[in-house]
Amino acid sequence: MKQKKMLRFGALLLALVLCLSATAFAADATTGFRDVAESDSFYPAVQWGLENEITNGVSGTRFDPNGTVTRAQAVTFLWRMAGRPEPTVTETFSDVAEGSWYETAVQWAVETGVTEGTGGGKFSPEMTLDRAMCLTMLYRMKGSPLDVYAEMEPVEMTEDATLEELAAYMIQQIVEAIRGPEVFPDLEAGSYYEMAAVYAAMSNILTADNTGAMVEGVLLRPEDPCIRSEMISFLYQEHFLDEAANAPELLTVDNITVPIPQSIMPLLNIQFCGTGDGEEGALITVCENKSVEAAEAMGEYSEGIGELFTIERISEDTMHEMRTGDMSGEEIFAMDEDGMFYVFRTPTDVRMVRETPEEMEADQEIWEALNAWAKDQVPSGILENSEELYPVRLTNTVVDQMLARVAYQDGTRYTVSTTEFGPLEPGDVDPDPYAENLMSGCFEPVEDAQAPDGEYVVLNFPEEGLRLDFFAAEGNLVRVVSGEDETFYTAIIPDPALSNAEIMQAWYDALAVAAGKKEPSPIQTLGGQWVEEIAGRATVTFDTTVNPNAAIAEVVWPDGASVHHRWVMAVTQGEDGKFSYTDGVYIVYSYDEEGNETLVSQDNDQSGTFELNEEGKLIWTYGEETATFISADAE
Repeated sequence: MKQKKMLRFGALLLALVLCLSATAFAADATTGFRDVAESDSFYPAVQWGLENEITNGVSGTRFDPNGTVTRAQAVTFLWRMAGRPEPTVTETFSDVAEGSWYETAVQWAVETGVTEGTGGGKFSPEMTLDRAMCLTMLYRMKGSPLDVYAEMEPVEMTEDATLEELAAYMIQQIVEAIRGPEVFPDLEAGSYYEMAAVYAAMSNILTADNTGAMVEGVLLRPEDPCIRSEMISFLYQEHFLDEAANAPELLTVDNITVPIPQSIMPLLNIQFCGTGDGEEGALITVCENKSVEAAEAMGEYSEGIGELFTIERISEDTMHEMRTGDMSGEEIFAMDEDGMFYVFRTPTDVRMVRETPEEMEADQEIWEALNAWAKDQVPSGILENSEELYPVRLTNTVVDQMLARVAYQDGTRYTVSTTEFGPLEPGDVDPDPYAENLMSGCFEPVEDAQAPDGEYVVLNFPEEGLRLDFFAAEGNLVRVVSGEDETFYTAIIPDPALSNAEIMQAWYDALAVAAGKKEPSPIQTLGGQWVEEIAGRATVTFDTTVNPNAAIAEVVWPDGASVHHRWVMAVTQGEDGKFSYTDGVYIVYSYDEEGNETLVSQDNDQSGTFELNEEGKLIWTYGEETATFISADAE
C-alpha cells in the first residue's frame, strides 16, 4: 500500500511539472521597443529584463526578438541575473579580450562552472548558442541540482525507503517520462544536456511558447539556435522559480503575520501562544530547535532555552510602565487601531545549548546568523505583512526613562529650574503634556558634544542624583549629569514648532504662574473650556499647556442629532491684541440613526479671530458670523 501511494504522488507531480503553459502577468508599462508588442508571449519577460537591467535591447528602440544569442551574450545575461557579482578569476580563455564588455561575465561563468569553453583554451564568444547549451548554462548556474540523482543506480522502492531514495526514484521516473515520445521525442538519452532539459521541464522554464508545443508532443529542438526572445523567456521563468524558493513562510497568529525564510524554518522551534481576543500576552515565541533538542537530551531544558525572540501584545498602561525602566532586549515597534502595542523581545543573555563544547564552537556561526536575522528582519517583516499594525518608534535612553517616570510613575520627585526663579516644585501643574511631547521626539546619544554657553532649563531628580539640562542655544541638546559623569543626547524627531528647550521653558513658566511668581501670558488667559452663551450647545477648548504663546483651539458645534461641526486651529496673538488663526480645519460629519459617522465636507483654509470683551466673554468671529461664549468655570 505504501508503494502505491508513492507512485500516485509521483504521477501527480509528473502531471504538474509537464504542464508547459506560459505564466501570464500584467505589464506595468511598455518596453519602448518597436519590435515587441504587448500581445507577444515574451512581452512580460522583456519588460522584466529591462526593469532588472538584464537586457537593454540591441538599440534604444529594438529588442530583436528573433536575433540569435551568442555565447558572450548568454553568459552576460546570466551574470546580470546573478546580481553582477565580482569574480576572483582573472584568466579565462585566449579569445576573451581584456577589457571586453563580456570579460567579467566570462570570468564569473568560469568561476561558477557555468562554462568550460569550447575546447583548445577558447570560449568562442561570437559563436551562436543552441537551445541545449543555453539550458545547460542556466542549469549549471543553479548548481546542477539533478546530477546527484542521475548518477545513482536505479532505485527500487520498498516499504523502508528513505526520503533520499524516494526523491531519486521520483526523479528517475520523471526523467524516463520526459524522455518519452509524448513529451520530448528529441531528447537524447545520456546527452550532456539531458538533466538540464529535465530540470527546465520540471521547473516550467520550458513553456508552450518557448518550445513550440505540438499536438503529438513537445520538441526540445536542442540544436536549434537560441533566439533572444527564448533566452529572456527562459530567464524570466527561472526568476519565478527563484522567487518561490526564496518566498518566506507566513505564520499568522491573531492579528500579526511573521515572515520566516524557508531556508531557516527547519532550524526553528515555534510556539504559538496567541490570546485570540486582543488582550495582553505573548503571541509567538521562536527558539533554535537544536538548542531545545540538546537541552532535552541532557535533561536540562528550561523556559527560554534557545530563544531567539518573542512577540508580545501589551496595553498602553503596560507600555508606559515599560518606558520608565531599562528596556534592554525589548523594542516597542508597532500598535493597532485598538491602541494595543507590540513588543519584540529577545534575551540579553546567550541561551544556545549543545551537548559538547566542540558542538558549541562548530555551531556558533549558525546561532549568530539566526540572532542577526531575528533582530534585523523580524519587526520590519511583521509590519510589512500585518495590515492592522502601524509602525511605532520609541527610544529608551536615560532621558526617555526619566521623562516617562515624570509622566507615568506616581511619586516621582522632581523640580524644574532656571535662573529666573530657581527650582520650582510640580504643584498642581499636569506634567504629562510636557513630558510626552519631549518623549515623542525620541533621543539618541551624541558623541563628543560640549555644553553651549547661555541659559538652560534643568529637570532635576534629587532621589536619583541625576539631572537633565536642556540648552536654549542648541534647543534639542540635552545633558545628563550623574555625579561627575556627563553624557549628551539629542532629539531624533524634533518638534518643528518648538524645540525641547522651549517646551521645558513653557513647563517652567506654567509652574511659575501656578506658584504666583509670574503673570500668565495673554493667550494663557484663554486656556480651558468655554460654552455658548445662549444655547450652551457649542464649546470652545483652548490647549495652552505646551506653548504659552500659542494655543490649539477646538470648536464643537452640534446641529441637532444628525450633524456635527468641528473646527481645529492654531491660535496666536497679533499686534492688535486679537487672537487670530489661519489654515484652520473645518469638518462636517453626519450621523445615521445607529450613530455611524460619515464625513460630509472638509475645508482646510479657515481663518478667524477670538477676542475677550470687557465682561470677560469670548467673541469668536468666523467669516461674517460671530458667536459669544462664557467660561465653563463661570457657568
